[in-house]
Amino acid sequence: MASGTPPAPVAAPDAFDLAAVFAPMKDSAVVGEKLAHVALQTALHSNDQSGKWTKETLANVGTAVAAKDDPADYTRALSEFAAAQGATTTEHVAALTEITRTAQAQAMDVLLEAGTTWSDTAASTIQKTAAAMTSAAMPAWFR
Repeated sequence: MASGTPPAPVAAPDAFDLAAVFAPMKDSAVVGEKLAHVALQTALHSNDQSGKWTKETLANVGTAVAAKDDPADYTRALSEFAAAQGATTTEHVAALTEITRTAQAQAMDVLLEAGTTWSDTAASTIQKTAAAMTSAAMPAWFR
């Protein structure tokens, strides 16, 4: 290289890759959609279970408050109501726990899948960028 001659400029990328910007946004939107689906399904199942529980409780209350001939029947009715509520509560809490466990497992599956996708995308982007930078940094005679 002659004295006073500036070095050759490093080649710049031809164009800005919009796909590199929009692809992660789309991936995030898909993950959000999947998580929203899990949340909506969980809310529907939870609401159904809560509705069943409410109907059973109201039916038990109706039986407990019905007019009785003997005062001892009121005590018996309240005892039966308490026993029925104990059994119903255990059953419905177990069902709600299962709904929650299922939702948690589904959400973890979505997030693990997203993490794998994002990791693969990041590795690919890093490799492409490194190759482009290496190519741009090499003198033309060395390529």
